Amino acid sequence: MHRGLLFTAACLLSLPFSAQAEEYYYGLMLGNNTYEESGSKISVGAVSGKLGYRYNDWLSAEVHGGLSGGGSANSIDYDLNWLTGAYVKLSWSAVEDGRIQLYALGGFSAAEMEFAGTTAVYTSSVSGASFLVGIDLLANRNHGVFLQMGRYLDGQWSGTDYTLDGMSLGYISNF
Repeated sequence: MHRGLLFTAACLLSLPFSAQAEEYYYGLMLGNNTYEESGSKISVGAVSGKLGYRYNDWLSAEVHGGLSGGGSANSIDYDLNWLTGAYVKLSWSAVEDGRIQLYALGGFSAAEMEFAGTTAVYTSSVSGASFLVGIDLLANRNHGVFLQMGRYLDGQWSGTDYTLDGMSLGYISNF
């Protein structure tokens, strides 16, 4: 499970050393993650960051990492202890000067979730394919804001189907 994430991250992080350097960027995000399974839906606040490398105007690679809060539903307490991912980003400039960019991210995410009932606590590390979409609104060449949303995980845990979705608003800067 974690070998796939480590392999994906190693591949994405090694790419800048074999390509013509364009620019690195980072982002800081505040958002909301929603865990949903049959009969239960829990939304929790999240703080996360991303680090990326832009190869050209349309192709980038990113890694994300973040922490989230907890909530409860149906007498079950839920905590998203951490969420991380490695993605390939495809961008398209909606205007000629590049200040508005639409993008799609595809890759691999992993998370650790904790569930506490009245008698027991269960912790699970889960991973899987992810996809997100977003928009960058750049004030100038080095600073901007972005909005992104998507599905981090969609799978089965202990015989129950679940989804983990997220929405974030953030600041992005090139360096």
